[in-house]
Amino acid sequence: MLIDYVGHTTSEAKQIAGETGVTHEEKNTYLKNRRYYFDAVTKTMVRSMSVLDSGTIDGMATDENGKALILLISDHLDWKNEYDHLLRLQEKINSYITFCEEHQWRINSKRVC
Repeated sequence: MLIDYVGHTTSEAKQIAGETGVTHEEKNTYLKNRRYYFDAVTKTMVRSMSVLDSGTIDGMATDENGKALILLISDHLDWKNEYDHLLRLQEKINSYITFCEEHQWRINSKRVC
């Protein structure tokens, strides 16, 4: 199971970024449906992260020495439905465990760290 990570520079992303003329409404529809946003610094479309996306690593970095891997989970949900929230977190954490056990961080680390 290969987990998706951010940083797409496809022609579709460039189109949405405004380089080939897309209406504001089309851009908003794309962003809403795909949960992407335009990163003005890197000039790429970046996927928004969430605890709801169990197959996605929300953030990844290494410590200053490059010896420890740091993984981030973005959790925007409230705790009104505690049971559902815990299930979502469990799914997300299980994906992170798979990511580590299968050494997928090695594949992604060159793009991120």
